[in-house]
Amino acid sequence: MSDAPLRFLRMPELVRRTGMSRSTIHRRIRDKSFPAGTRLTKQMTVWPEPLVVAWQREQLGDDILALLG
Repeated sequence: MSDAPLRFLRMPELVRRTGMSRSTIHRRIRDKSFPAGTRLTKQMTVWPEPLVVAWQREQLGDDILALLG
């Protein structure tokens, strides 16, 4: 296990990293094609960065990842 602190992403960062709009992210969460976040407070939901990175890699597929090195 790494000693690095776990970084949490909030919605504005998800929009920036994925290129999807908030509504698209919410729709994909509902249809289970994007990981649901963790609600920390009534008004704050976060996504662990490794979960988002894993989802991105899954979307790219092995062929693209091989090209990226």
